[in-house]
This record gives sequence, C-alpha cells and structure tokens, in this order.
Amino acid sequence: MEVERCVICGREFDPETEDHEYLEDGIYDEFGYSYLDDELRDGYVCLACVEDLEYYGNRLIYYGHEGKITVVFDERFYGYAMEDYEDFDRLAEILLDLEEIMKLYRYKSTDGWRGHYEPRKNSVGKWVRVIEGWNDAFSGNEYTERVKMAMETFRPLVVVYPRSSNLCVVYYDLWTEKDLAKELAETIIPEKEAFNYGIGLYIKALL
Repeated sequence: MEVERCVICGREFDPETEDHEYLEDGIYDEFGYSYLDDELRDGYVCLACVEDLEYYGNRLIYYGHEGKITVVFDERFYGYAMEDYEDFDRLAEILLDLEEIMKLYRYKSTDGWRGHYEPRKNSVGKWVRVIEGWNDAFSGNEYTERVKMAMETFRPLVVVYPRSSNLCVVYYDLWTEKDLAKELAETIIPEKEAFNYGIGLYIKALL
C-alpha cells in the first residue's frame, strides 16, 4: 500500500483507494487546485479537505475579456474552473493576480460562534475593492439588478462572496482595476450608500 500525507490536514491515506486531488502550484489547466499559504508545497489533498473547501470556502468569480473563472478558496488553498475561457496564454497571469485578492481575506470572529471573512485592506496590486454589500436574497431591488448588469457587461470585474456564519444574507464585494473604480461605483450606486433592513439591503461604495 502506497501511503501519502495530505498537505492540508496531515492525514495519511492511500491515494490508490481514496478519492483525492493534487495540489500543484504554477501548473494551470481548465480546472485545478493551487495553494495560497506559502508554507504549503505540491502534494496530495485528501477528499475531506477538498469537500471542506468546496462546501465552506469563499467564492470568487472573475469576469474578464477572456472569459469567466470561478474560484473557491480559504486561507490555505483554492480550486478553480474556467467557463467559456479563451486566452490560455494569460491564465497563469490572471490567477496570480486573483491570488493577491484571495490572500487578503481572513476570518474575523464577532463573538464565540459567529464571524465572517473580510479583506484586510481595500486595494492590492492593480485591484481595488469598490463595493461592499449584502442582501437577504440576490434579487428584488434596483441595486442588485445593477450588480447583475455589471456582471454581464463590466470588464474586468471580480465578485467575491465571503463566507459568513449568517445564513440569512449573501455578502458580496466587487473589485476592479484602479483606473475603472470610479466608473464602477457610479454605475452601481452613485449616491454612495443604501440601507434598508426591511427588504434586507445594504450596499456601499468604498471610494
């Protein structure tokens, strides 16, 4: 029996008999896994750690001129998949750019059992976080309709759905390149901020 150790949790398992993934930095294909923690190295990831990431990780969607990339991530590693993506030559470059955003998100505890992920700062590299918000359902008001329209037309756009213990709302952050930030903010919420607890709405421009 060939035994390998999961590079995430350290558990030993037989990759011949147990489902797993392989964590490999710098090798990018249509889908795969790579690490954010610089102390990790290439190696096997057990199914339990993969499922934990898939079910409980933060979500990120990149809308670019080249196509769409969906990502699920935590503080240690991430998985990605492409959708209608065309420019494979720039895939590694774009994923490395997105890693800069992912590495900012850390869990913030608000009490003994509640908390959420949020970025440690609002800009990194060429990216800036322009909008933060939450909704009880991602539909039903003018602002979320504007966000949906931006997902269809505004490029490049990065939407992050941070993990939270609050199951009643969906949190989201909108990022774009710094020279496009003002345009995105004015497109989504020219009045800078809106809050309506009755319909479950909060949205704010961070510029």
